[in-house]
Amino acid sequence: MKSRKAFITIVIGLSLIVVFFTVYILTRTQNDRIPVGKYRIKDNDKYPDAYIEVTEHTIQYFNIDLNEYYQEMQMLSYRRVVDNDPGYYGVISDEQLRILTDLNSVYVDRPFDYSRFEAIKTGTNIYTYRMTYHDNFLGVGLRYYTNIHQLEAKRNDIVLLFEKE
Repeated sequence: MKSRKAFITIVIGLSLIVVFFTVYILTRTQNDRIPVGKYRIKDNDKYPDAYIEVTEHTIQYFNIDLNEYYQEMQMLSYRRVVDNDPGYYGVISDEQLRILTDLNSVYVDRPFDYSRFEAIKTGTNIYTYRMTYHDNFLGVGLRYYTNIHQLEAKRNDIVLLFEKE
């Protein structure tokens, strides 16, 4: 009888150790910085060769037109601010607005320094970077999934998914 209780105690103890170890492995997070490397786009017929290159301090998009996905939303955001407070920016023509909201010039044409942006932990294995430019206007946000090494470029409901090579 005592050996049976001892056996059950050992099994329960080992089960708890396995459960705690499994929970630790599934929920552990690494550094909140995005690991250096190349992240290829997934499931995108229009830009199948697109990728993001990440260095210690910068990110840069390649082989993609971010304006096609996000510029219209950027223009609407800027226009709302300008219309509500014309004194802040002054009068902006549509052409000036198009230049201000050119996301390719910010993220594609040259590396973008994301190191000054705080990683906001938004889930067990998820960090979000609210990358702003031009007087703190939200550009293309990035979400990094530490457990599956994926980047999600997002603005409103438009999401582009990239996976580490």
